[in-house]
Amino acid sequence: MIDRYSPDLAPLLEQAQAAYRRRDDDEFAALLEKAIAVAPSRIDLHLCLANKHIQTDRPELAVAIYDGLFDTLRDDVDVLLLLAHWRRYLGDAGEADAVRWRLAGIRPDRAVDLARIWEAVDLWLGKPVSDKLPTLPKGTKKPAILVLGHKLADDGSILPALAERLEKALEAANRYPGAFMIVTGGLPRGGRVEAQAMREWLVERGIAEDRIHEEGYARDTVENLIFSRYILDMQAADAAVVVTSGYNVRRAGACLEVLSVDYGSDRPVFAVSSGKYEDDGKDRLKVYRDVLRAYGIPMMAAYPHLAER
Repeated sequence: MIDRYSPDLAPLLEQAQAAYRRRDDDEFAALLEKAIAVAPSRIDLHLCLANKHIQTDRPELAVAIYDGLFDTLRDDVDVLLLLAHWRRYLGDAGEADAVRWRLAGIRPDRAVDLARIWEAVDLWLGKPVSDKLPTLPKGTKKPAILVLGHKLADDGSILPALAERLEKALEAANRYPGAFMIVTGGLPRGGRVEAQAMREWLVERGIAEDRIHEEGYARDTVENLIFSRYILDMQAADAAVVVTSGYNVRRAGACLEVLSVDYGSDRPVFAVSSGKYEDDGKDRLKVYRDVLRAYGIPMMAAYPHLAER
């Protein structure tokens, strides 16, 4: 097939961007398929469509796309990494290892990174979700308590799910009096973002204001961890205790583990549930999906129209 420039591509991508933002998954996929037909050499569009299938819990469709790309792009680093990762998720460990070894022959550093990511995945998927605060390693001098945000009510008040996280964070603050705190969340409601509301809640209950770092820019769980990692490093935290709801514990722990190792820290990472954990059966998919985002591979990467939400 010979590629020809088409003025139809930009409008299709603009419509796809709008569909992605309003979470119209079927419309987004249909528009991406049209865009790919117009510009088949735009591999970034193929990857966006595959990653949309990941987001909608259809990884087998994503792997079919990665396989198709691999047929012609046998040395593309991103294609190899994604194919290996999601082959492993689907249970094809032998094929995943074979693809990773091919990656090792091209970019050994990326193959090592992928093996380390899998170690974090296996570690956290193998851990029970608990609301019990951990015993910090002997010699810990500057631990951090990292509290993940949750959407506020329309008037900016704190909803029960976030209040539960803050109650557990307060318990942690009393358990670890030498720890500093990070409250993270940047979605605005009622004239303030989550982090502001969280800080005010903690201060009202006796936590010293200068003990709390306010990260008010993150839009989701992975950004919570990415932006908070900067503060952890700047403050030289030597342990991190993440407080979140049960359904977030494993992916938060795995993502922060990947971030810490990627950026040169060997700090131990703990994650605790703020309440009762009810398994929705999606932990494994969420962990596999979000560790790649933490590593630096966005779900949407077709500049300028499609970018991480």
